This record gives sequence, structure tokens and C-alpha cells, in this order.
Amino acid sequence: MNDINIAISGLSLQSSNELKSALRLNIPNNYVLHWINIADPNIDLLVINESFFDTSNIQRILGKKNCPFLKITKKNNMYGNIHDDTLCLPLNNRFDPLKDWIERTILSKFTKKIIPNVNIEKQQPTAPTTINLNTFKNMYHAENTRLHLFDDTGTLAIIDLRRKIAWAISENNQIKINQNFRYELAKMNDIAKVSRKHEYLLDDWIWNLIWRSPELNYLGHEIEYYQLDHWPQPFTKTDQKLIFQLSASFIHGASLHEIAQKFDLPLATVQQFIAASMASNNGKQIPHKPIQHAKSETKKVEAQVEQSFLNSFFGKLRRRFGL
Repeated sequence: MNDINIAISGLSLQSSNELKSALRLNIPNNYVLHWINIADPNIDLLVINESFFDTSNIQRILGKKNCPFLKITKKNNMYGNIHDDTLCLPLNNRFDPLKDWIERTILSKFTKKIIPNVNIEKQQPTAPTTINLNTFKNMYHAENTRLHLFDDTGTLAIIDLRRKIAWAISENNQIKINQNFRYELAKMNDIAKVSRKHEYLLDDWIWNLIWRSPELNYLGHEIEYYQLDHWPQPFTKTDQKLIFQLSASFIHGASLHEIAQKFDLPLATVQQFIAASMASNNGKQIPHKPIQHAKSETKKVEAQVEQSFLNSFFGKLRRRFGL
């Protein structure tokens, strides 16, 4: 994993947020972006208002650090263009010039740093790009914007990160995704594809989406111990008892292998539960199990689930016979 330290200075909050979102969307997910202060000695990229570029302070910083810079300006009818390391805002969803500049100026520098003196003849074919947890981490960090989520089957949803909601393409709660999952800034024609009637809390929608996508259980393969922050909210009653059991286990912190053995489950099923939790920002990996798993609470939850099913069953009987 590669880190890129970016300092932004002299811009309005709106322009700063627009740039952060655009940079996240156009820099590959195997790079982790860090937003740092302009005084930080480890700057990899300086983004600066063009009006301040020639000031003595900025020139002194560039002289010491010798890092790439991107000047920001606003000119009519030049939206999204880059000339002489100067980008015109707003972007208006025109990302190609910025993406080309990033690849030429930033990513090429990191490639040279990471792979010195490589013998091309010995290189192995590169595996296809797969989504990882940074895909979702970076998605959540695209502040105050709307994103278009899609895969090779088409649009999945529009998400509003400021309001933390998702508008799904349909109310079909069986939709799942694969490794072709992607996102981009939402355009007006993307937003028109979804219905505001199919509105969900963002974290819940992401959790259910990944839970239904067994192809992505590899996201949890490296995890041994995990602890939830809160109980997931499944959209359907399918696997409800199983989800309650796993939630009761991991809310205290637990070992994936131990829980798989305890409930006689395939390890892949437990990893799928953890993958959905990680992707939806629910919980964290822990170095070890902090406390002995609370058997009494698990039994209590199981009893509640059984009672719920019984109440539902007898309720249907009463309605049927008019009792």
C-alpha cells in the first residue's frame, strides 16, 4: 500500500472538498491519501490557489521540498482544463485532464520510487484489479458529495455522503455485486436512474449489499479477531437468526475461527459477515479477543429470536381463526 501526502492551501471549503473528492476518485485505490498541513515536511503534492503561488512563503516551501504542485484558478469556459500545472475550477465532472496530469506527474513518481531497476523480461502478468477495503474507505471519505455506485450490470445506487443515505436502483433486496464494483461522482443522468422512494441509511445498505455478495468474502480473509461497534440491520428475515448470533458474538470482540466452530459454520460465512461489517465502517480489527465470549448474552439473543418466531407463528394462527 502506498501513501500520498497532499497539502491544500488558499482555497474555499467548497473548492477544497471538490478537489478532495476528485483526487480520491482519480487516484487508484491502492494509494491511501492523507490530507496534511502545508507546514508538514512530507508533502508529496501541494495544491495552492494561483493567487498565492508567487508569495515568498510558498516559494520557500517548494524550494525546500521540491514536490509537485497544482495551481488552482477559476476562468470562464475553461472548467476542468489543466495548462502549465494550473487547474481551472469547477470541474463540472470533466476529469480526464486531471486524471492524465495525476498519472504523469504523481503516479509516475511513485512507480519509479517503488520499482527501481526492474527486469521487464522477468515480470509476471499482473492480476486483474480487485476491490479492497480501501475502495470503501476512500468512498466514505469523499466528503459532502453524491456518488454513482455501479458494476458490470449497471447502476446500483446513488449515495449522498453528507446525509449518509443511499437511493437504490430498485427495492430488490437481493442485489449483489462482484469485483467489478466501482464508483464515480454522480451526474444528473445517473441521479435520474434511481427513485427517491428506495431510500436507505447508507451504512445499512452497504452492509446488506456486501452480505449478499459471497464473491467478496476475501475482504475478511486476513482478519482473526474483530469487534463490532453496533448490530447490523438486515433488510430481510433471511438468515436473521444467523446474523443475530454473529452480531451477539462480535459485539464483544471474538475470533472468527472460534465463532465458526461454535456455531458449526463454514469459515467463509463468518468472513462474509466481517467483510460486510468492515465495508460499512462497523467495527474494527483487534489484536486479540479482549474478553471471554459472553455465552449468556448469546443464549439470551437466541431465545429472543426463537420467541420472535413463535410469536409470529401464533399471531398468524390467531388471525386465521379469528382468535
